[in-house]
Amino acid sequence: MLSLSYFKMALKPTEWVHTDPLAAGGPRPVFTLRYVEWGVCMTLLLALSCDPASERGDDDMILEPPAARERSAFVQQVHMIANIPVVVGNRISRMPLAPSARCTFIYIWSAWLALVVEDEFTRWFLLCASFAAYAVAALEQLVQCYIYWDRDGGGEWGALVLFQVFLAGFYGIIYLGAELNLYSWQTEQLAYTFSDVGAKFLHSSFLMSLHRQRNLLRLSQLRRAAYTAAADLQRMIRQASVPIFTVNMDQKVQDWNLKIEEVTGISRTEAVGHVLSDLASGDELDSWWSAAGDLLQDAMEEHEPNITEMTFNASGCLTYPAGTVMAVSATVLRGGSGEVKGAVCIGQDISAITAEKNRAQAVADGLTRLIEAANTPIFQVDLSDNIVVWNNWLVRTTGLERQAVLGKHISTVLSPGSKKKFQDACKKVLGSCDADLFEINLVNTEDQKRTLLVTATPCVSLSGQINGAICIGQDITRLKDLDERKASMMAMVSHELKSPLHGIIGLCSSLLDGNAAVEAGQVPRSLEMVYSCATRLLDMVANIMDTSVLVNNKKMRMSRDPVQVKDIIDEVITLCRTASNGRDRGPLLRPGVQLINNIHDALPIIEADAYRCTQLLYNLITNAIKFTHEGSVVVSAGYDDEEQRVFVEIEDTGIGIEKANIDRIFEPFDQEDTSESRQYSGLGLGLSISREVVRKHGGDLVVESEQGVGSTF
Repeated sequence: MLSLSYFKMALKPTEWVHTDPLAAGGPRPVFTLRYVEWGVCMTLLLALSCDPASERGDDDMILEPPAARERSAFVQQVHMIANIPVVVGNRISRMPLAPSARCTFIYIWSAWLALVVEDEFTRWFLLCASFAAYAVAALEQLVQCYIYWDRDGGGEWGALVLFQVFLAGFYGIIYLGAELNLYSWQTEQLAYTFSDVGAKFLHSSFLMSLHRQRNLLRLSQLRRAAYTAAADLQRMIRQASVPIFTVNMDQKVQDWNLKIEEVTGISRTEAVGHVLSDLASGDELDSWWSAAGDLLQDAMEEHEPNITEMTFNASGCLTYPAGTVMAVSATVLRGGSGEVKGAVCIGQDISAITAEKNRAQAVADGLTRLIEAANTPIFQVDLSDNIVVWNNWLVRTTGLERQAVLGKHISTVLSPGSKKKFQDACKKVLGSCDADLFEINLVNTEDQKRTLLVTATPCVSLSGQINGAICIGQDITRLKDLDERKASMMAMVSHELKSPLHGIIGLCSSLLDGNAAVEAGQVPRSLEMVYSCATRLLDMVANIMDTSVLVNNKKMRMSRDPVQVKDIIDEVITLCRTASNGRDRGPLLRPGVQLINNIHDALPIIEADAYRCTQLLYNLITNAIKFTHEGSVVVSAGYDDEEQRVFVEIEDTGIGIEKANIDRIFEPFDQEDTSESRQYSGLGLGLSISREVVRKHGGDLVVESEQGVGSTF
């Protein structure tokens, strides 16, 4: 401002120049531009001369972001100059000498008006007003100077304010001397010029030194505060209750706090300076270091933070045998100038949690293996009744592979009658959260049904939500078959007992009523028929008793008699040729059937129970004759010296047996045809008795049969 005003006065000296007509030595020139410069500059000097520390803070020091520090010096200087209006504006808005500035403005322009007016009274009135305003401004500045001197570090600012008071007074002396004509106007202007230049130079130098001193002091305070904060942070990290460590760009440990020493058992001296992977443990070190290295690299590259599990191996004794497991997160570590120096890692000891998780996982795996290997049906469905678990028992029993049924609706493996029953049971279980018991029928790949007695219970997730039902079953197919066989056996026994009993009752009733014919021989014939029916009943009871003894008494021993099997076979064949069928008292051997004995030579004598061998052969031969309508029944025998066994074959050309029923015919009270309208009578005990007799002699009874062709026992 001073330079511009002097440049303007030098360039056009006659502009902005007024005349003082009342001067003591005659009219004198008045340079108005000088008063304009004083009015602006003196006010600005008052604003810049206040101590920023006495107000809300220092806004003179412009803090730049880290990116601005990398700019060139020229750009920084331009930026600083551009911020000057901001700094000056802040100072003016909160300067403590605002009244002084107003008084300064008043006495400067009052002094100018006193020079240009033509009335003597007005002139002296303005002069008095000007010096009064100066006195008020000087008094306030002296008070402010006292305040500055009374505060630590405010003496320099007090001296600057005092300098301004004396400078304004000095200008007043030059002004009065010129008015009293003590020197020429040229001397006056020269004094003003040197005073302006000198005062502004001294004022600027003093301000610059004060600001530099203040900035250095603040920098020193900031440095001490930073050192204190760094020391506090280092102490806090060292004594923190969570594991904390730092690594450099080479991923070597730089700091290792007390908590991580306690948790891992690795001392600070053992850890600092070593690569982090040297402290790791576990068989899968490569995968561990890959995950940890990625975590640290992401932190140094300032990517999104992540969490990685790290396992540390202590040199001493650890609480957990597998090492200490920590969940670690990392963030970038910067230096004083903002450069990346490494990463800070904060961890949490999750060894106990990991151990519990591993134990829970082991239990879960054990339960999964138990479910898979259980010798009972176990399956699980979700809320939509889709299969999510299907154990090995179901795979073996139904023939449906696990991958083929998982995700499919349960109705695809249920019989039509079981679908609604299962859905109703699941709704009840999921609604009441109570277990339910019900029966279902599973269909296997061969369309055979398996009856299961199922207990369903809700399956609850970790969040407590019901996400389906788990079903544990019991295969009761055999029990259902036993019930059916029991009913069939009762019907069969009832049927077989009913015929002879009816015959006995009818014949006895006729004899008692005297209704029997008087023809010769009629009564004896009736008694003979009664005897035959009673014999049939006795045979049935005997067979039932034999079955009970032979099948149920596994420790029963046979007699050890010398037996010639050929003789027994000859006797049985002779008996069968003359035997009756027991139904219409016709011959057992039908007219179109030949009973052939192919045994011509004697067989080796064996030790056996003769009675049981006769019973065995009689059952087999009569059974073959009963089911053969035409053709032949051939009995043959042989022996094996090496195995010391005698074998007998009975081959017929009868109706044959279905392959699916071959095992059934050896079961007690079971026949291939179990209907009430069956063609062939009998309790179904002959073959079961025969097989038990053979097995108790150390042999076996097997059959080969083709339906419609014949059978060989």
